[in-house]
Amino acid sequence: MQRRPTIPLLAPDSQGGWNEPAGNDRRASSLAQSRERRVAEEGLIAECMRTLIDGWKANGEQERLQCIELLFVLGWTNKAAAERLGISEQAVANHKHFVVAKLKEAAKKARLRDFNPADFGL
Repeated sequence: MQRRPTIPLLAPDSQGGWNEPAGNDRRASSLAQSRERRVAEEGLIAECMRTLIDGWKANGEQERLQCIELLFVLGWTNKAAAERLGISEQAVANHKHFVVAKLKEAAKKARLRDFNPADFGL
């Protein structure tokens, strides 16, 4: 009986070292970086929202606080939030735009490239 030839898990490179074979799967380092990036983005959102909410509470900005809660926590549409709060859809859109702009500004300061609040449902 003859044995089947083995296939090496690593391929030799031109410098005498070894390379992983090419493939469509992402490398472990890429996955770890993606996870680290996601954690950093989530932390940024949490800190930014905490600061905004504390400010709204201190300044008595209940409409803005309620609006953002309906949009981001409960996932309501602008129209449904406007009807519930008795304000215009434009006012809801303005509140949402304000928060998204603050998040983007915080991401820029934290040097998080390609940050997209929409990836988090915002």
